[in-house]
Amino acid sequence: EGYLKKAGRLNQAKYQPRYCMLDYGGRKLIYCEEDEMGLKRKGSVNLRGAEIISDETGKGTKIEIWTPARKYIFVASDRTEKSKWVEALRHCSQDVLVAHRKLL
Repeated sequence: EGYLKKAGRLNQAKYQPRYCMLDYGGRKLIYCEEDEMGLKRKGSVNLRGAEIISDETGKGTKIEIWTPARKYIFVASDRTEKSKWVEALRHCSQDVLVAHRKLL
């Protein structure tokens, strides 16, 4: 859990801070907006079949999540946070793929 900046769907140059958490049971990344009333769920990313893309040079902090329906762009506060998120997202995504393969 923690904060990531999320690019808008239409205006990908505009990033908004979102509190994000992984739902391992539902295989989703849930993102929320925070206001004076607390956290309000804004949406989620279905990680089933998603591809997690990261700058492997380690210089950037951008994370892309490619789903069959859409590409999501998030930015971490620093490279350490990015690495933690990428590892967790890939782990969640791989678990889905392994479980799916076992069913076939």
